[in-house]
Amino acid sequence: MRRDLIPDVLFIPVIPSIMNSQPERPLSVTLYTWLVLIISVSNIVRTFRAALQWEFLSDLLIIHPIYLLLSGLIWGILGLILTWGFWRGLIWMPFVTRWAVFAYLVYYWADRIFLSNPVSRNTNIVFMVSLTVIIMLWTLWIFSRENVRQFFGETHE
Repeated sequence: MRRDLIPDVLFIPVIPSIMNSQPERPLSVTLYTWLVLIISVSNIVRTFRAALQWEFLSDLLIIHPIYLLLSGLIWGILGLILTWGFWRGLIWMPFVTRWAVFAYLVYYWADRIFLSNPVSRNTNIVFMVSLTVIIMLWTLWIFSRENVRQFFGETHE
């Protein structure tokens, strides 16, 4: 079909990418987003599994299954919010992420120290301490990068 036979109102001008003021999402942010999404989904699965296996967990655990259900739900929803914020490049994400990572690690270690089985408490302890340090350092490193700060709209000149 020839262009001169089609009315001009059907052609929408292409807006150049220059109009988009937000820089391209850095690879480190994309990888971090996927990590947060995986943790979020695993917590949502934990919520559903706790609800489906309520009787079994009531007989097995020393704590009430509501703890598993609520903590999974809270961290799952928070993780989805963080994932959305990362993907959109919202300006408040670096601040919120630093606090969310800190809170999640405190939650993880409190859960492991106070609520886990004494026999399994020390299983893989060196690996988990190392992983905790790596996650903290990786988070701080990612948000200190210039391209990441630009993506989130932070300007520190």
